[in-house]
Amino acid sequence: MKKFLLSLVFVASFIIPLVSLADTVCRVNGEIVPCPEWLGGASIGMVVFMLAVFIVMIVSTWKIFQKAGEPGWASIVPIYNLIVMSRISGLPIWIVLLMFIPFVSIFAGIALIYGLTKSFGKGIGFMLGLLFLPFIFLPILAFGKSQHITRETGLGSTNTLNTSWKHPESQADEAYLGNFTRQDFENKLRWESKRMGQIAYDKNGTRETNMDLFPVFVKKEELQKAGLSL
Repeated sequence: MKKFLLSLVFVASFIIPLVSLADTVCRVNGEIVPCPEWLGGASIGMVVFMLAVFIVMIVSTWKIFQKAGEPGWASIVPIYNLIVMSRISGLPIWIVLLMFIPFVSIFAGIALIYGLTKSFGKGIGFMLGLLFLPFIFLPILAFGKSQHITRETGLGSTNTLNTSWKHPESQADEAYLGNFTRQDFENKLRWESKRMGQIAYDKNGTRETNMDLFPVFVKKEELQKAGLSL
């Protein structure tokens, strides 16, 4: 958070002076004439509004990166933020190169936003919101209850939990999430109903030889609210 505040102060130090310099130039027949006072106030108000939107989007993107297990400061570093975004979205890193190709960059950007939307369990409607109203939908994604499914479950972008094998320690209202270390369980998994079991098994039902792994279970209700198909 300290790094975030310092970065925000740094950005604001360049933008805020623009507010004091904001002025409106009025021309009549090619000559500059004094503008009405209300018009100058409107231009300053517009600058303040755009500054507020800019700060909201920075804060929201910072928080989204953190929810996905990435450092928040990465969201404000040019080019590197696209690399991290592709990782969050579950897309190959080469898609970042497409962002620098005219016309193709439009489709690459949409692909990134779609991957981001799906990685948090959201649908097409939410993706359209991010495309056309980012200053509204970014805060919803950042400060809402949605979890980053790709990072939390290791499911990639499939958004579907494999329930073909039932872990013997799983309770009726729980789903087996996978095997995790105790450190990952405490620091990376942010499901509120998470529970750690005792014995880890691989996908074939054989007991894991790695004693650092433990099974993790989450309430089905919470997974379904996050958009997972069970």
